[in-house]
Amino acid sequence: TLQREMKEEMGVAPSFIATAPTYVWSSRVEDRRGMDWFYTLTLAYRIEGLDLHEYVASEESTELRFFSKEDLNELSLNTQMEPLRSFFDPKDFV
Repeated sequence: TLQREMKEEMGVAPSFIATAPTYVWSSRVEDRRGMDWFYTLTLAYRIEGLDLHEYVASEESTELRFFSKEDLNELSLNTQMEPLRSFFDPKDFV
């Protein structure tokens, strides 16, 4: 399903997706989408074999790029992705 969604929303299809997520976390979001609050669940998988020349921006994906741990600390992240700063380690994806 993840491979299909990546192809539909970004135009890219990885040649490999790990069978289990590397990171999993939830976030509480308040006062959005007409709701008092709700939770999101984020699953981060190791993937390989992306042909970035095939990437197409869309409403669901406005940008695709690689970054270092140091770069991550400088990025402007939405509330859902903010927890990634505290535990991201590039060694987890080798």
